[in-house]
Amino acid sequence: MEKRRRNYTQLKNSMTLIEFEKFCKKIANQYAYSNSEYSSSYFCRNENITRACFYKILDDAVIKNLVEEETIQKMESKAILNQKNHAANAGTTTKSHYSTLRSKRNQYIISLYSDVEIKILAEDFAESVEETKAEFAKRYKVSNMVIDALLKKAFINVIIDDETCRKIQERSLHSKSNPKAEEFFAQLWNARQENKKSASR
Repeated sequence: MEKRRRNYTQLKNSMTLIEFEKFCKKIANQYAYSNSEYSSSYFCRNENITRACFYKILDDAVIKNLVEEETIQKMESKAILNQKNHAANAGTTTKSHYSTLRSKRNQYIISLYSDVEIKILAEDFAESVEETKAEFAKRYKVSNMVIDALLKKAFINVIIDDETCRKIQERSLHSKSNPKAEEFFAQLWNARQENKKSASR
């Protein structure tokens, strides 16, 4: 009689958090860097887990930032390849799913930053004028979207001083100066001033 496969909750409860995250990372990397025949069926059988558990593990690996973007790209490409013979819109559906996962991943990364860490990053960005935003983001191992969100938070929540804000604005407008960008910074300054007023009441 075949052993009943473990669901996500059973698997997670059988390990410590650190062990579980290491397991998710291992499975995601093995899936990403193996041949197409090593699909969900192989991993479900080999690890004695349900199909739903397998896909939740892959999702966790992306959202919790357990694997690099290069690995995520390989996971996405493999998923599209494995599904193309099963559904007409497999590629579109998979791309949409991974887009959602990346968005959740960005939000998760942002939530991990303390105000002190945001301040350090924002000041570093303001001074690193020789780097493009993409190069800066790569150095911090995050996406451009995460950098934008953290800088916006630093600006509006008065985590950094006015001088650093001006440097960020000058740097940003130097590479992308247009009415829309200028309006965006005007809105940031207004929101910053409102937060300053609220803090002083």
